[in-house]
Amino acid sequence: MSSNPVVPAAAPEGRWWPAILGLLVLMGGLFFFRLGDDMALQSHEALLAETSRNMYIDRPAVVDDGSRPSPWLVPNFGDSPRLRKTPLPYWTVACLAHLTGGVDEWTARFPSAVAALGTVLLILLLVRRWTDRPTALLAGLALATSVGFAMIARQALSDMPMTFYSTAALAALWVAVETRGPRRFVWLVVSGAIGGLAMLAKGPAPLLVFWGPSLAAIFLMIAPLVKPRRPGEGGRKEWFWCLAGIVAACVVALAIMLPWPIYVLLQVSEAIEIWRMESVGRSLGEYGHTKGESVFFYLTRLPVLLAPWIIFFVYGVALGVKRLRQVATDRPWLIFLASWLVPTLVSFSLAAGKQDHYILPFLPAAAVLTGMAMRRMLPGDAPAEPQRDRWLLPLHAILSIVMGAGAVIVYAVWRVRPSAFEGIKAVAPFATPEILGPVLVVGLVGIVAGLAAWVLARRRPGLGLTTLAAAFAGVFLIGWCLLFAPTDRSLPAKQYSTDVCRKVPADAPLYAFISPNNAVRFYVARPMPSLLEAKDVNALIASGRPFYLIVTARYMPGLREVRGLTTVINTLDPYRKDEGFLLLQYGGAGK
Repeated sequence: MSSNPVVPAAAPEGRWWPAILGLLVLMGGLFFFRLGDDMALQSHEALLAETSRNMYIDRPAVVDDGSRPSPWLVPNFGDSPRLRKTPLPYWTVACLAHLTGGVDEWTARFPSAVAALGTVLLILLLVRRWTDRPTALLAGLALATSVGFAMIARQALSDMPMTFYSTAALAALWVAVETRGPRRFVWLVVSGAIGGLAMLAKGPAPLLVFWGPSLAAIFLMIAPLVKPRRPGEGGRKEWFWCLAGIVAACVVALAIMLPWPIYVLLQVSEAIEIWRMESVGRSLGEYGHTKGESVFFYLTRLPVLLAPWIIFFVYGVALGVKRLRQVATDRPWLIFLASWLVPTLVSFSLAAGKQDHYILPFLPAAAVLTGMAMRRMLPGDAPAEPQRDRWLLPLHAILSIVMGAGAVIVYAVWRVRPSAFEGIKAVAPFATPEILGPVLVVGLVGIVAGLAAWVLARRRPGLGLTTLAAAFAGVFLIGWCLLFAPTDRSLPAKQYSTDVCRKVPADAPLYAFISPNNAVRFYVARPMPSLLEAKDVNALIASGRPFYLIVTARYMPGLREVRGLTTVINTLDPYRKDEGFLLLQYGGAGK
């Protein structure tokens, strides 16, 4: 418990554990339900899954000097070292595969789901140290049911494990701020150790998260030692434990994060250039995703990432600023929270490469402010002007009703006039009659939940918030499993790979022209050397050996000069025309 509580716990002790149990049940469904059953691995997921599988089956790649180091130390993908990402997520999935018997969709995604659950629990415990139980529970609820967090929790990406380790490191850092003497030293070392794991999960991205809270924590620890307010605060022993802890935390973090890159540098000469492009190059726009976006990119994405709680978040920002100015006892943890929120958002906004999942470490801190705003809906907060912010919950209820009604209208119009949606298919090929049923269910759930929250807003606001959160979880799962998954671009790649495995004999040579889709490489699940130019294909043909060749549609023009290949499979991608997949054959391969 923090020495500076904001509000005494308003919820009776008996309601704490049932509420946590309810939150765990909600997260169990939201993060784990049909985790590996509905959606094929997407491109980024396949990178992680295939690299982990190479570790699991002990398939090394050839490096510069011709040696074949262990794939556990030099991860590889497609017979080449995979060094753009740090290895902890690969190690985690590969170790899990030894328990499950192999790498599949569930194995690849399970660590992200567990990390998401752990991050929510960490936020719940951290906020409980700062304030009361209802705020902590609501912050956890807001984080678990925000769109951006829930989506990434169900994907095999390194961002969620990195977010978990980053949140754990910052939570330990805050405990160090609160404590004194040897305990402060211990918690600083714990924070450094977990920070080192965060760097191994997705380095160097955690540095963009750590620098702000680290400076704030040092200030909050050193300031009372420089100008003691109470006897004994500024003694030599306190200075020793504080400074020694800071140094020890840095040493431990380096001891955890440096051995792997040092070993890799000794094995792969181009590793330093790969890391430069992945960090500095991505930040400057030399290499990366979504280059050229405005510095306001993430601000424009927050309404989606923080949906359906964006209005509560905005109001929570205002509450946080007000409380920072007016409540001296809350100032330390609000400074720490602000140093987590603002520098993280600014740092990722200034980087040239941008993707929604990059900003994931921002969401746990944002959930704290969201929970503060939600807390104002409940009895016991005793706001100075009780009616001023009671509109938040009814407004969310209205939005739920409006969006649900919109889905029902779409269903009705589609049933009456299917031709009205023909134009939509040009830009949204997933708009097919098969999604009508789920659309109707989503609409009805939204309307019912909105009406229930509206009725409960005045007398049972806590139950109203819970109703909206549970409805979101249901709508999200319906949309994910029945709408998004069957229409995702990864599905044609998986279907094509299944056809390739059925068509190509196990003893037939199989190559890829230039670079296959990552998901294709994972699902085909066999060595697939790359031929980079048409002359390489012609040289293989000249040898007279029959073979099969996997080609992505956009690379087909590069084979115009090649003769003697016949098309065996031609799978169109309805969502992106240049992502169709072909299987070509030369001679009687495998016969």
